[in-house]
Amino acid sequence: GHNTYMSVLDYLKTRAPSKQPGPHPFAPPYKDVPLTAKNLEDIFSDCGDLQKRALDAGLSGVPVTAMWLDGIVSGGDVSEDVLRPLTEKARLGGAKTAEECAETILRGGVYANTAKMRTSAADTADDMTHGWCAVVFDGAGIAVTFEVRTGNTRGIAEPTLEKSVKGAKDSFVETLRINTSLVRRRL
Repeated sequence: GHNTYMSVLDYLKTRAPSKQPGPHPFAPPYKDVPLTAKNLEDIFSDCGDLQKRALDAGLSGVPVTAMWLDGIVSGGDVSEDVLRPLTEKARLGGAKTAEECAETILRGGVYANTAKMRTSAADTADDMTHGWCAVVFDGAGIAVTFEVRTGNTRGIAEPTLEKSVKGAKDSFVETLRINTSLVRRRL
């Protein structure tokens, strides 16, 4: 409803980087925060779209937490390209430590086309706000992030039916999830 839209918009206004060149959007309050799933939860404490799932990487005993922002990532891509291969024993079962597991993931153990190693909570949070899924290894203070952002459902273009209205239009036309994604992308 209207209150949901306003709370999302208010959240985005407080988290969006300013138009002036300046520091990283998650610094300084989060600049020196250690990289853990709990600290990422705290960073996104005002965001109702944060999703997380605790997993056992490759069923090898290495605990990880997959985290993403619902609405700006493709749920299907998270499931098929990140979560599914992350839990396959044949892909990651040989890894015994978080570091070995992260290296195996970066060498192709997970299907996602783009992966980055992260060692700071601020960089990981920044990736997540741009449509990346983070796989956090708490004990090691590292994360691997994967680009799984949603595609544009509808582009911004001049209307085809109402010829008297000119200019680009941003409007809410589908579901709240797509609308939230549109607001995030525009801010």
